[in-house]
Amino acid sequence: MICQGCGIEFDSIRSQIERRSGGKFHSRDCWRAYRAANKQTRLAKLLRAEHGMTVAEYEALLTRQGGVCSICGRAPAEVGRKRLVVDHDHVTGRVRGLLCDPCNLGLGAFADDTGRLVSAVRYLGHPPGC
Repeated sequence: MICQGCGIEFDSIRSQIERRSGGKFHSRDCWRAYRAANKQTRLAKLLRAEHGMTVAEYEALLTRQGGVCSICGRAPAEVGRKRLVVDHDHVTGRVRGLLCDPCNLGLGAFADDTGRLVSAVRYLGHPPGC
C-alpha cells in the first residue's frame, strides 16, 4: 500500500499500521502526526456532540475539581488514563462533573439509582450475615 500522506510504500501487516481516514491509508508515522495535529479538534468535536460543552468549559471544570475525579479524588494518571470523563445525568443531559473511568463505570453499573447506591453503602458497612 502507499501512504496518502508521505507517499511511502508500506506493508500494513508487518511494520506499519493501516488506517482509514477519509478513504486514505496512512503509514504509522503519518497517522501519529495526523492524530497529534488534530487532538484538540477531536476533543472539541466529542465534547460538543456528546455534552454540548467546549474544551474551555471542560478545562474550567477540571480546574474547579483540582484536576482530580469528583468522587475518589484520583488524578487520571493514577488510573492509567490521560483525562477524566464527563459525567452527566442520563435523563436531563446535565453535566455533573468529571470522573475517572472506574468511578464512572461504577455509577453506570448502578444506573444512577441513588437507592441502589445507598443499599451498596449499607452493605459495605454491614454485610448480611455479619
